[in-house]
Amino acid sequence: MFTSELARQIYEVATLFARNTKSLSTVLLVGGTDVDTDLARCEQGCSIVVGTPGRVHDILHRADGPSTKNCEVLVMDEADTLLDLGFQQTINHILQLLPKQRRTGLFSATQVRN
Repeated sequence: MFTSELARQIYEVATLFARNTKSLSTVLLVGGTDVDTDLARCEQGCSIVVGTPGRVHDILHRADGPSTKNCEVLVMDEADTLLDLGFQQTINHILQLLPKQRRTGLFSATQVRN
């Protein structure tokens, strides 16, 4: 299972940047948080979405899923293992639900040694 530590760190930095603008809002979507709270935050608008693939996918697929038309940036944690663990279909589905004109960042805290 994915750890949300890196996602939380990225979210903190993104929030600092967004705080200086009135047009950007951030949301953190990771497991272990209340789903209804996450949905409510997304409904308020989320130009920057930071999270783990499982939670992002879950929130976007809720019955009355949040509007994603204002999403400008998607950041996902654990990029080095997303495809290895079979998340390709999940990632493709997430990307289909978001605007085509957005930036996507895939991050990893793992350093591979050769």
